[in-house]
Amino acid sequence: MESAYPVPGRGPNDKNININRSKDPKMLFKQADEIEKTMLEHARNLEFEDAARLRDELEDIRNTAMGIND
Repeated sequence: MESAYPVPGRGPNDKNININRSKDPKMLFKQADEIEKTMLEHARNLEFEDAARLRDELEDIRNTAMGIND
């Protein structure tokens, strides 16, 4: 059964994205960099919904890395 809402890292175009919510800021920023590259690739391919979803996930990860949404 599929979800009614997209799940980050499980979209048809997100083959290599693993969302890891570790508390290590270095790992979170590294993960954010990888997601940003994928987000920009989606935008270049005119896949704006996928890019927007990753943009939102990217913001959450960066906020977690900086300790904003603890």
